[in-house]
Amino acid sequence: SCLTFPIFKTDGQLGEIYGRRVGSRHGSPDHLYLPGPHQGIFNQQVLGHDSPLILCESIIDALTLWVHDFRHVTASFGAGGFTEEMFHLIEERQVKTIWIAYDNDEGGNHQADVLAQRLVTAGLEVDRVLLSKGADINSFALVQENPKEALQELLEQRFSYNAQLQPLPSNSPTPGKSNAPIWDG
Repeated sequence: SCLTFPIFKTDGQLGEIYGRRVGSRHGSPDHLYLPGPHQGIFNQQVLGHDSPLILCESIIDALTLWVHDFRHVTASFGAGGFTEEMFHLIEERQVKTIWIAYDNDEGGNHQADVLAQRLVTAGLEVDRVLLSKGADINSFALVQENPKEALQELLEQRFSYNAQLQPLPSNSPTPGKSNAPIWDG
């Protein structure tokens, strides 16, 4: 009962499969991944272009932006699922600006703050997309009369982390791992 999305590594090999439950299954999680470490980067070909990179918490949110012509978008593996592979590719491709569009909930807010600290320390310009309490990009777009225009306005209303954060010491912890359950078939 899942819609699945393959996520490829930079060498073109399958790194991960994300499953989003579309049917109700009592007691089953809505977000599923293959067992093992997360590998791969969704829509990685956009990393390194001059446009800001929009980083969503989920592929569904990233695809919501993508279908409304915001193509410089990728997703982590949940709020705490930003990987070292993502960080290294962002550095390698010299991404300059990231807009974090995580859910406006406790987990999304905490992990956005932790990740922003790391990215600012690495020299990137980092903004936070300001969603209403409890919202994510997809739920926001679904209730809009004109989703593309509403998403454009939303993306223009960002909070800049750079003026607020001080660089971290070099021995600081990095963002945590995803709490999403592994694939259950």
